[in-house]
Amino acid sequence: MIQGTPPSEQQLARLSQHLKRMEDLWQKLVYVRWSHESFSLLARLAQEMAQIAGEQDSGTQITELAKRLENLLDACVSSGNIPHETDRERLRVLFNQIHRLLHPSEHTSTLSVTSSLLSSQPDVFLVDEEQNTSLQTKLEDVGYKVHYFNNSHEIETALSQIAPAAVIVDMDSAKGSLEGIEMVAELRAREDFLTTPVLFVAERDDLEARLEAWRAGATGYFPKPIDMTEMLEFLRDTLAQQLEERHRRILIVNDNADEVKQLDKHLQIQGVSTRVVINPMQVIQEVHRFRPDLLLLDLDLKHVSGLELAGALAQHRECQRLPIILLSSAQDLASQLSRLRMENAWTDLLLKPLAPEFLHWLVQHRLRRSHAVNAKLSTLSDKDSITGLYNRRYLLTQLEHNLAALGISIRSLVVMFLMIENFRALRDATSMAVVDELVEQVSQRMRKIMGPRRWVARFNESIFALVLNDTPQEGLLELARKLRNTLEEKPYETGKYSLRVRVCIGISVASDPEQDVLGLIRSADAACSRAREEKTERIYLQKHLYANWDQSGDQAQQLQQDVQDALQQRRLKLVFQPIVSLYGDQAERYEVLLRMYNDDGNEIPIKAVFGAVQQHPAGQILDRWVITEAIRQLAERWARGIATTLFIKASFATLTDKGFEVWLQEALKTYRLGGDHLVFEIPESVAESNQRLARGFLTALKNLGCGLSLESFGRGVDPMGLLENLPADCVKLDNYFARNLVNDPEKQQQLQDLIVRLETLGTASVVSGIEDMRTLPVLWSLGVNYVQGYFLQQPHENMTYDFRGSTF
Repeated sequence: MIQGTPPSEQQLARLSQHLKRMEDLWQKLVYVRWSHESFSLLARLAQEMAQIAGEQDSGTQITELAKRLENLLDACVSSGNIPHETDRERLRVLFNQIHRLLHPSEHTSTLSVTSSLLSSQPDVFLVDEEQNTSLQTKLEDVGYKVHYFNNSHEIETALSQIAPAAVIVDMDSAKGSLEGIEMVAELRAREDFLTTPVLFVAERDDLEARLEAWRAGATGYFPKPIDMTEMLEFLRDTLAQQLEERHRRILIVNDNADEVKQLDKHLQIQGVSTRVVINPMQVIQEVHRFRPDLLLLDLDLKHVSGLELAGALAQHRECQRLPIILLSSAQDLASQLSRLRMENAWTDLLLKPLAPEFLHWLVQHRLRRSHAVNAKLSTLSDKDSITGLYNRRYLLTQLEHNLAALGISIRSLVVMFLMIENFRALRDATSMAVVDELVEQVSQRMRKIMGPRRWVARFNESIFALVLNDTPQEGLLELARKLRNTLEEKPYETGKYSLRVRVCIGISVASDPEQDVLGLIRSADAACSRAREEKTERIYLQKHLYANWDQSGDQAQQLQQDVQDALQQRRLKLVFQPIVSLYGDQAERYEVLLRMYNDDGNEIPIKAVFGAVQQHPAGQILDRWVITEAIRQLAERWARGIATTLFIKASFATLTDKGFEVWLQEALKTYRLGGDHLVFEIPESVAESNQRLARGFLTALKNLGCGLSLESFGRGVDPMGLLENLPADCVKLDNYFARNLVNDPEKQQQLQDLIVRLETLGTASVVSGIEDMRTLPVLWSLGVNYVQGYFLQQPHENMTYDFRGSTF
C-alpha cells in the first residue's frame, strides 16, 4: 500500500464528483456506443482527476491509481482506435478500485459480470418474523448487503434512506401469510417501490398460494426448502435486466419521415436510445455499428420489398438473435402473412396506425423475453452439463478479468488444477455413465469445501480448476491438502460400484499482469504433472520466480545464468501442439514449444527467457538447440513415412545471427531433411521494428526452401503494409481475434475484412487460442484456414494428434 497524507474531506468530495462524471460517460461508452470523441473527453477527465488527487500529496494510493488511469487512457487515445479488450478490462478494474477507495464503506458486487460497472454492494431487504441466518449468510456470501426486518413499519422507515435492489419476504409468520401479502401490496402503492423486485418464500407450493403472491405484486415465488442456486440466479438475472433496461437501443428502419418522427419521439420519451435508418439497404451496416437490442422494421418501404428485406435480415448472422418487430398497414394483410418467412428470427407483427401504449408494452415485453432467453443461453454455455460447475470457456474468461486486476486491486493470482489421476482406469473398469456420476459426486464434495465465495470449474474430463486471489502459500497448501483428503477419504457409491479416486494437485502462482492466460494454464498443468511424480503429498506449487524480472538488473543476469545452466544440464524439452485445417486438409502440422526448468524443478516462463537472452549469446545457443532437436524429431517421423511440417519460433537473437543460413543448411544436410518441412515464426512487432533484419532472415529461409510465418498478426500499426514488404507464407493472428469471437459481431467483421485482404495476397491464416467448439464454425464461415488451441489438444511431448479424424 502506498503511504501518504490522506485527502481532505473537500478533496474527497471533488474527487467523488469528478468520478461520477467519468462513471456516467463510461456507462454511455460501454452500453450505448464507443466513439473516439467521447473517449478523448474521458481521457481529459482522467487528467483532471489526477491533478485534483495530486494537489495535496502525491503519495496516496488514490493519486497513484488516478495517474495510472490517466496514462492508460492517454495511450488508448493516442492509438487512434477504441481500446482493446485487455485495456477495457484494466480500465474497468482501475475505475472499481478508485471507487472503493473513495467509498470505503461500499464494496463492488461480484455477483455477475453483467452487473453495473461501478455499482455499490446491492442492498437486499429480508423480511422474516424470525431471523433466517442461513439465508442471510448465503446472500452475503455472494456479495449482497442484507438488512433484516420483522415488520412493515421498519421497512417503510428504511425506504426513506435506502433503495433496495430486492426484497425477500417469508410468508410463514405466526400471523399467517396474509400479513406478508398485505404488507407487500401496501408497499407496491408507493411510487418508489413500483419496480423493486419482491421475492416470496413459503412452505406452500399450490397454485392458490402463487396466485395470492402474484396479486400482491410478487416478482418471484420460492417454495421451501429454498433452492439457493435458483434464487441467486433469479436475483442476478433480474438485477442485470434492470440495469440493461436503462441502456436499451432500438434501430428503426423506415423511409416515411412523418412516421419516423413519431416513433422516435415516443421511444425516446420512454428512455430508449434510438437510431433511424432511412435507406433500408444500409441496415446491416447500422446493426453492426449501433448493435441494437431490438429492430423496428416497417414493411411498407418504397424502394425495396419490406417482406424480402425482413427475410434476408433473419438469415444474417448478426440478426439471428436480434428481436424484430415488423410494422405493416392493414391492407392486403392476408397476402403479406402468407409470404412472410421468418423461421430463424424472433419476430412480432404490429398493424398501423400504432397505439403508443401498446407499442411501448410490446417493446418492453420483447426486450425482457429476449434478455431472459439470452441469459439462459449464456448460463448454459458457461456451465458443464454433468457437474453444473463452470466450464473451461468461462474459466478462461474470468482469468482474463483477474489478470487485468493484477497490480491494481489484487497482488497475486492462483490457478489450482485438481486431477483425478485414476480417471481413465475407473472409466475402463466401469462405464462412462458411472464415471459421470462419480464426477458429479466429486464436484459436490468440492463445493462444500470451497463454499459460495469461491467457484470451481471443470477444465476437462478429469481436471477441475480453482481460481484464487491473494492467497498466501501456506493457505494454498492447506486448502490443497483439505481438498485431497476430502475427495480421497471415503468411497463414492454409484449403483453397484463403490469407487475411490486418487487426486494430484498442481498450483500455479502469478503476480505479473503481463502474464498471459495460456501461460498460467500451462504452468498449472505442468505443476499437476509434477504432482503426479510426487510420492508423498502429490501436491506441487509452481512459482513464477521471474514474474517481475528487470532486464537491466541482477534478476536478468540470474535468469541468463539459469538459461545457460539449463542448456548445459539438459533441463529443457520440446512439446508440440497441432495446427489443424478447417477445410479437410489432413496434412500434419505442429507448432514447436519449449519448456525449461531451473535447478529447483520450477518451470521458467519462456516469455521471460527470450526477453532476457534476446541480445545475449545464450539466445542464439538456445534457438539452435530448439531447431536442432526439432529437426531431429522431424527426420525420425519422415523416416517412418509420416509427412509432417513443424512451425518453430525464432527469437530476435536468430534474426541477428549472421551465420544462421550456413548453420541451418548443414543441420538439414546432417539429417537429410528438406527445408520445405520447416516454417519459422517471428512476432509481427519484432518484424515491424526490424524490417531490414526480417527481410534478410526471409531471404535466408527462401534460399533453403523454408517458410515464414508472422505471429500475433493484425494488431500492429500497419499489418498489411508490413506483409506486402515482408511476404510471409502465413500469419498466425493475434489471440485477440479468438477471445469471445462468437458474441462479438464487430470483431467478426474485423476478422473477415482481414481474411479477405490476406486471401488477395495468397497468405494462409492461422487462429490460435481456440478454447471451445462454438468458435470453429464462425472461423470456418469467415474463411480462416487453420486453427490451434487447447480445445484441439494441449501441448504434448509426442506428436499424437489424429489429423484424419478431426475433419470439421
